[in-house]
Amino acid sequence: MQGYIPLDEHVRVGHISNPSFDAINFDIWAPLLNGGTCVVFADGAFDDFRAFSAQLVDQNINTLFMTVALFNAIVAEQEQCFAGLSTLLIGGEQINTQTVLKWYKNNPKSNCTIYNVYGPTECATFSLNYPIPRDEKAANAPIGRPLPGTKLTVVDADLQKVNDGQKGELLISGDAVALGYHERQELNDQAFVK
Repeated sequence: MQGYIPLDEHVRVGHISNPSFDAINFDIWAPLLNGGTCVVFADGAFDDFRAFSAQLVDQNINTLFMTVALFNAIVAEQEQCFAGLSTLLIGGEQINTQTVLKWYKNNPKSNCTIYNVYGPTECATFSLNYPIPRDEKAANAPIGRPLPGTKLTVVDADLQKVNDGQKGELLISGDAVALGYHERQELNDQAFVK
């Protein structure tokens, strides 16, 4: 789905995700279905963060997705890493906005936008995204707005829509939601509701 980050024939996505991680869907299909390039990184690419940072530049990578934990670890050692990117997506756990703001502060000339991306595996990688601005005030960046083709509803325990500002459970619907778990009807009945 287009419309949430730049995806065209110029995109060069660094494929760093483990094949058993749902992020592989983004790493491979987002660039290839849009005429771009998927650059596969070898196992052990993160054994040396300095070398990884150099590879991003050498391979002309402009778009990358990684977990928040890996982002935090790399930024702690290589604060200039990612400066050549235009788009960096981080997710998989709650973001510490201060780490992102520190990166922005240490890279004032970079045009990179860091996005908080959220989505359960059942939604084939991302369902929501939030471009974190350089002047973000929230201690924890929001999970964002729905991607094209995705709808959100916040409901109570009885699956009734709640009013704005009320707590509830987030339901995700749309084109990217899985049809269900393979041969797990009882779990499907709990997780995939109409």
